[in-house]
Amino acid sequence: FGVAGYSNAQEILLYRERARSWTPNVVLLMTYVPNDLEDNTTGARRRHQPRFDLVDGRLVLDNSFRDSRSFRIENSSPARAFARVKRHVRVLHLFGGALRRWRNWRASKPGRGSGGRPSYLDPDGTFGPPPDDLEWQLLERLVLQLNTEVAASGARFMLANAPSPHAVHKDRDYREDVQRLYAVADLDYAERR
Repeated sequence: FGVAGYSNAQEILLYRERARSWTPNVVLLMTYVPNDLEDNTTGARRRHQPRFDLVDGRLVLDNSFRDSRSFRIENSSPARAFARVKRHVRVLHLFGGALRRWRNWRASKPGRGSGGRPSYLDPDGTFGPPPDDLEWQLLERLVLQLNTEVAASGARFMLANAPSPHAVHKDRDYREDVQRLYAVADLDYAERR
């Protein structure tokens, strides 16, 4: 049931709605902290995805994206028909890819901000706690929630984290250069948290 681009909220919902009925013996959650921190907060808002908010220590599902005008347009019959055609017409697919690359390039230009990414994330990894720690708390709570639900169904929960490529680079000098560049003492913060 692994789906690329899913947030932890979507993974929990997928487990509840589909995977649990398969009565798995083991459920493995693979995380990549830089993506998950963003996908659980600002990324979910940008991409019309369900998300959970922490309210008084409880996870509360937020599906408000369904009420947005842009979501309704994207899910209208004409838009869905166009998406089906686009998947099968190579020229449209290539145009869509070029448009995405152009938007990413434009967002990366100086003065245009970080494209919505939190400032504590570098392109390939996270090296320390965010200023308010809320993103980490939410990620941890979502993982614990999935663990609880998996255990309640009698299965074993396993968590694996894909480390930042910087943290596992074979060249020690490279790792030290990255630490100096980002002014951090610990490239393995995410693994130790």
